Amino acid sequence: MDNLGSISSKDKKLFIFNDNECGICLEKYRLTDELNATPCLHIFHNKCIKRWLNEQIYCPKCKGNCTIENLDQVSKSIYERLIHPNIKYEIQNAIELNNFNELVAIIEEFSFCATSSVYLKQSFLQIIEQQDNLKLDRILEKLLGEDSLSVDKHENICDLLQQILAEIVQKATNMTTIISLLDYDIFLTTDDLSTVFHRCFQDRKFNALSKILNNNYGVVFSIKINVIKGVIQEDINKNNKTEIKQALEVISILKQREEYSNDISDIIIDLLEFIEKTDNNESIIEAIIQ
Repeated sequence: MDNLGSISSKDKKLFIFNDNECGICLEKYRLTDELNATPCLHIFHNKCIKRWLNEQIYCPKCKGNCTIENLDQVSKSIYERLIHPNIKYEIQNAIELNNFNELVAIIEEFSFCATSSVYLKQSFLQIIEQQDNLKLDRILEKLLGEDSLSVDKHENICDLLQQILAEIVQKATNMTTIISLLDYDIFLTTDDLSTVFHRCFQDRKFNALSKILNNNYGVVFSIKINVIKGVIQEDINKNNKTEIKQALEVISILKQREEYSNDISDIIIDLLEFIEKTDNNESIIEAIIQ
C-alpha cells in the first residue's frame, strides 16, 4: 500500500475508501479532473457528484446523507495518489494526441515522480524506435525550447534525455535522433561521441557526421586513425568515389580544428602512400591533398 505516513487521518481514510475511478461515470481520474469528497469519504468527479446531488440527497455509493453544500475538495496529496495509477495512460494519451501542453502539466503536477519518469522514458524510447523524428522534435521544442517547464523540471527532463541518449548511442542507428537531442543541449560524453563518430564513419553516415562536426557540440574526442584509414582505403580499392568524397569532406572539417590537425595530417600522408601502391588515381590524390 502507498506510504500514508505524511497525510492526515481523514486523507488516509479517503485513500483507503476510494480507487482511481469515479463511482458514478466509472471513468478513471485524469490530470485535469476536479474531484470532490462526500462527508462519508467517497470521491467523485466534481461534475458527476453535483449532477447527482441536484436530483438526490444521498451518496451514490453508501446512501449516506449528502448535499452539494457539504462536499469537500480533495486535497492535493490524495489527488496525486488517486491519479498516479493513471499516469501511464495520461502520458501516452498526451503524446499520441500531440497534446504537449498536457504533457507539460503532467511533469509539473507530479514533480517528476519515479512513476512518471519510467513511463516518460518508455514513451520517448518508443518514439525513437519508430523513428518518428517529427513528433520527437515537437516534444523537445515544447519541453526544452521555451520556458514551459520550471527550472527543476527542466533539469529532470534533461537528465532523463541524457540517459536515453547514452542508451541509443550504443546503437547509433538513428542519427537524426542523436542530432536532435544534441541540438537541445543534451550532450554526449567524450567516450560516447567517439563511439558515435567511429561507428558512423564505418557505416558511411558521412552527412550526419558533417552536421555533428559543423555544429561543434563542444566535446573533443579521440580519433582512431586506423578506423578512418581502413574505411577510406576500402572505398579506394572499390573505387567508391562518392563515399571517398564524403569521407574526405569529414576529414577536411576535422583538419580545420587544431586538436585534430596532427592526426588528420598523419592520415593524409598514409592515404597518399596507400594510393601510390595501388592504382594511381589522380583525382583521388588531388582530393586528398586539398
